[in-house]
Amino acid sequence: MEYFTEEKERKYALEEARQAWLVRQIMSLPVNEAVEMYELYQEELFDVGFILTHPDGTDFFEKFGIPQTQDIEVQSFFPQNKLIFLDNKSLECGNKLTNETAAVEANISFDTQIVKYLCREAESKLSSDVKGINEIIKLIKIRKLGVDCIPYVYENCLFDRSYIDSDLHKKNMLTFERYFYCDVVSELTTAQLIKLHQELFSEGYHLYYQRQYLTIYLYLLVISDLHLNTKMSVYEKEKALFEYCHNIIGIISLQEINLGKLFFLHDRKISFFGKIQKGQKNMSSILANMAWDIFHIHTCMTNFRIQTTRSEDYTIPLFVTYDKRLRDIMDIYKIKAVSFEKGTTNIYFLFNLDIIEPSLMNKYMTRDYSLERIYRREKESEQSTIDRIQEQIKIYEQKF
Repeated sequence: MEYFTEEKERKYALEEARQAWLVRQIMSLPVNEAVEMYELYQEELFDVGFILTHPDGTDFFEKFGIPQTQDIEVQSFFPQNKLIFLDNKSLECGNKLTNETAAVEANISFDTQIVKYLCREAESKLSSDVKGINEIIKLIKIRKLGVDCIPYVYENCLFDRSYIDSDLHKKNMLTFERYFYCDVVSELTTAQLIKLHQELFSEGYHLYYQRQYLTIYLYLLVISDLHLNTKMSVYEKEKALFEYCHNIIGIISLQEINLGKLFFLHDRKISFFGKIQKGQKNMSSILANMAWDIFHIHTCMTNFRIQTTRSEDYTIPLFVTYDKRLRDIMDIYKIKAVSFEKGTTNIYFLFNLDIIEPSLMNKYMTRDYSLERIYRREKESEQSTIDRIQEQIKIYEQKF
């Protein structure tokens, strides 16, 4: 048996740090330079793949027959729909930019309102004049897209584990199955879906997703408190948000920091924040619902990690919502580049938009600050982290 000595641990740590540095460099370079750098360090990055945006890349909306109509607007997590897929396979095939050999699947997720319409339509209880629903059904029946029901499941059972075993959940899964398999209903497949959801919500996963949602909700409470209940400048609010995340939450989500900065700058001119104002009744309930919207976006992005068949190299998540408020903040979550470590769940995003004050980034995202947060989190169990976040939520809910 091989034991890790301190020297070996240091060696592996240095190798991981070097690989992480190479990945960050490739993701931040212009595409042609990124390809050249990947070729140069291909041996060190053999198990790493990248998705990069490029005007000469594959138009995946066209590849999957995805329409953009007045009634429905399919949201991609990329600022443009033309992508290249960079890995050792694409270099071997010699098609560094067009990547027609890449095996790609797309998974589409719908907001809760659309899912409810689909369930009602499946039972012939929906009037035919619901905006865009027929377009959505046509899109599903093309059968070039997977239909992702997981965010809908999360929203219903994250704090009510019994929902997974309910007749209502079984009925809803039959609806998803109907659309995924083009009206072919199979009791066995529905049972398999429910079993998958039961496995996903084993105790560890259940707590992980609870913590994720509660953290987003706490972010929104803190952002709203800073904006409504203080007379700080935008810079001071942003700094206070960083301090709070570092010292209290122990997690810094740059996209939620960007979201807070957007609110500090533009207030309710951004429709997503339209209901956040002094004297608003049920503010906690409003922010909790907003947190579900953001949680849905985060959940969709985890689909980048999922390979549903062995033949697929990459999975592209898509999102459809009727909610204009949610579409108004999607730019915060647009991705310039993604990298994967094959055979693991490790994934890294380079986001397209960053409005964070550079001096604050340089301070709070340094190695020492990051290691301090990691060290504090590692001393806590998932449940104790949830308990601590819930204590903070109670404090902030009382401010509204």
